[in-house]
Amino acid sequence: MSIANTTLTTVATPIYTSSGSSATTVLYFHNTDGSSQSFNLYVVPNGQSVDTVHRVYGTKPVASQDTYIIDMEKLLLDNGDRLYANASANSAIVTTISYTSI
Repeated sequence: MSIANTTLTTVATPIYTSSGSSATTVLYFHNTDGSSQSFNLYVVPNGQSVDTVHRVYGTKPVASQDTYIIDMEKLLLDNGDRLYANASANSAIVTTISYTSI
């Protein structure tokens, strides 16, 4: 397994790009801010641009100093598929993604 860490901004940016076929095992969204914040998560196929049609979590709230964990759903990704995310405030939410090659 491998780990990818990213600090989110208000602009949707890639937080993970699949190299070959891979699967996410868990995604953590930790709010380091002193107030409640939210995030969006997008799953974007290789060759496409991030768009609302790719959003799988929208404006998901995370309380101050809390962590939202996505571990029930495994995302199966092909080579070049990407996860994008953004937050309601710059540098308020950090992500940790655990993934494995398949």
